[in-house]
Amino acid sequence: MTYKVCPPPGACKEHIHRLGEKLKEVFPEFSGLWRFGMESSGDRVYNPHFHAVWLGVKWIPVDWLERTWAEVTGGMGGFVFIEQIRGWRQALAYVSKYMAKPLEAASLDYLTYWRGAPWTGRMWGVMNGPRLPVAPLVSFSLGLGKWFYQVKRCGRRVWGGVNGARFCGFTLYCGDPAQWVRLVVVQAAI
Repeated sequence: MTYKVCPPPGACKEHIHRLGEKLKEVFPEFSGLWRFGMESSGDRVYNPHFHAVWLGVKWIPVDWLERTWAEVTGGMGGFVFIEQIRGWRQALAYVSKYMAKPLEAASLDYLTYWRGAPWTGRMWGVMNGPRLPVAPLVSFSLGLGKWFYQVKRCGRRVWGGVNGARFCGFTLYCGDPAQWVRLVVVQAAI
């Protein structure tokens, strides 16, 4: 969701909050995550926009979302794009591409010094948090040993983004964490 004009970050966050309230009214099972973006390859240095992942909703009509976005932004809302995500792998790909994108170094300098706008806090948020599906965290810690490199090698086979540096750990999100715990237990016992 984009803007025709460039409101300050605080106003943008108020807009996304209002949009979340509207979505909750119309789609009670809805929940989601949003990410505030400021840069793009466009003409403006400061180009506010939002990326969002919404859950619990099979379909949101784009014309309804465009009207609602324009309403909650007081007419400042611009382009809206909706894409259906099928499956958790596609959701993770979207999250890692857009939602986890690091900020460009110029962002803070631009907002704080050039425009004189105060920095307004975090760049992400939750919508309708009580409905957000969560899973239990599976976490463990063992002393470094030969088993670690075997498990890490297996992790790299599943996802090439696992850090190859010798003493660095890794985080792997998967559908069945218990299989990884079993692998660690077996490798540590060898």
